[in-house]
Amino acid sequence: MADLTLKNRHPISGDDIREANERVDDHLGIRPLPEDGDALVEKARAGPYELLLHEGNVLVVLEGSDVDEATPTLRALLQHRPAEGRVTVDMGAVPHLRNGADVMSPGITDADDAIQDGDLVWVVDIEHEQPLGIGHALVDGPEMVDASSGKAISIWHHVGDEIWSIGE
Repeated sequence: MADLTLKNRHPISGDDIREANERVDDHLGIRPLPEDGDALVEKARAGPYELLLHEGNVLVVLEGSDVDEATPTLRALLQHRPAEGRVTVDMGAVPHLRNGADVMSPGITDADDAIQDGDLVWVVDIEHEQPLGIGHALVDGPEMVDASSGKAISIWHHVGDEIWSIGE
């Protein structure tokens, strides 16, 4: 895991905040950045990533390795739980997710029926319902649950990865 240092950190305008929120809202139905005029939202670079931060927390990745759309981070999902794109895994999948593994269908206990192949999805564990990873669906939601084998989600961000660790 690379050590990512924040560089070129600077405040962004209210219009830029609203635009980023709209882009995230299109994918998961949340607006993770505060839009009140008093909130300081900053843009920064860290390695290959362009990031948006609020109070030192990376909440949105605008671009970077494996990211081509404005995407919320797990820290954003801890504050804002989307109704869309949720996938639940059994506790046996949790250690693998923490190590950055993709999600296999046999570990999935539930998935949003509206998920389609290619959609941005977020993964929670069945016991604590805490966000563990964000990735792209490789199959539709119902197929994730019904399949007895195969990869269902390609994970790009998980608890403990380089994005999670920025600013710690």
